[in-house]
Amino acid sequence: MAGLEKAASALGAFTKGIDAYTQNIAEGKNNGNGQFGAHFQNIGGGIKVTRTNDLQTQGSIQESDTNTHVALDSGNGFMVAATSDGSKVLTRDGSWTSDRNGDLVNGGGHKLQGWILDGAGEIPSDVNISSMDGLETINITSVSGTFTETTEARVIVNLSAAEIPTPYQRNLVITDSLGIDHNVFVTYTKTATDNEWKMSITAPDAVVAGITQDGGSNDGVPFTDVLMQFNTDGILQYFNGDPLETTVPKFNINWETSTAKDSNVTLNLGVGENDGTRIMGKKSAHVNVTTNGRSFSAVDGTFISPEGDVYAVFKNGEKSKIAKIAIANVNAPNELNPVNGNAYTITPESGDAALGSAGESGFAAVISGQIETKPVDFARSMLKIISLQQNYNAMVSVTGKQAEMMKKLEQL
Repeated sequence: MAGLEKAASALGAFTKGIDAYTQNIAEGKNNGNGQFGAHFQNIGGGIKVTRTNDLQTQGSIQESDTNTHVALDSGNGFMVAATSDGSKVLTRDGSWTSDRNGDLVNGGGHKLQGWILDGAGEIPSDVNISSMDGLETINITSVSGTFTETTEARVIVNLSAAEIPTPYQRNLVITDSLGIDHNVFVTYTKTATDNEWKMSITAPDAVVAGITQDGGSNDGVPFTDVLMQFNTDGILQYFNGDPLETTVPKFNINWETSTAKDSNVTLNLGVGENDGTRIMGKKSAHVNVTTNGRSFSAVDGTFISPEGDVYAVFKNGEKSKIAKIAIANVNAPNELNPVNGNAYTITPESGDAALGSAGESGFAAVISGQIETKPVDFARSMLKIISLQQNYNAMVSVTGKQAEMMKKLEQL
């Protein structure tokens, strides 16, 4: 009977070993590091098999065309994810893409976890960054949109040097404090004085006389017929007839058709610059007209930076840092417990997870737009399976013969 028990123990051990190496091959197409093996020991009257994990050998890093795919730059560390029931798991499968709800999900079906940032792009002070409880699912559609209020405008034009040029006008788009765009017109008119022009600013959405100068000798008066003086080389020198006033006043707009606050805009005309606003040639033309404002826009995409910061990208070109990926280290990663979806759970043997930011001292950095493949040795796994299968078949034969002998002995 002892022989049969030992044989049965061996058959069970060989089966577990075959399962471990078969899983290597089955999961070889997955992303992230980790491969499995089996360690056999003769103990007493049987064979004990221990399933082994190798979670510290980094897989090869391959380029991806998906902005939210990431890899870690070393074999140590994991990203934190959540299963469908909300349980936290560790994974190195960085094949994150947005699902229909906007959650970042990897190929294993797990949701990326991190710290949701405040409006300043920082982790809120009341969040416990040392605990898994402070982590949330990263969702890129949780940001409704963004805009940038206009506070600066650069208007560089070339004004005609002809004796009686016609007025010249340029259009600016000013975004107010509510993200609404307004057309604002800058009009230049030649005066009877040599090298002197007048500049006025108007807007259909402003109240009557609602655009005023902010600063300068005419502070508070309407931004109408502001004198611009050029030198004989056609380079802009000063304003309002005052040689000491070399800075153009800001303009302040009181909006009539919006509940937004007044727009206060610094105007850059390139005073004293060869490539600034100047008089030259027979025909007026614009050179450069830009503002720092951006109108309201919805989310159009996302990407993850090397620091593990998740950015929402808007249709107007703006971007906003909305979350930070959490990196987890454990003392004994090979003692983690493998679970479905190419992930692992913490065990008493692995130790608890320590959390940190990507690239922080002691924590892996993120490689953006890359993916890590599993470092599975397919040839070795196949040879192990064949060898274990042969041992299994041989033990089945031995067990059969032992059973036949026992039956004959019972018949004596």
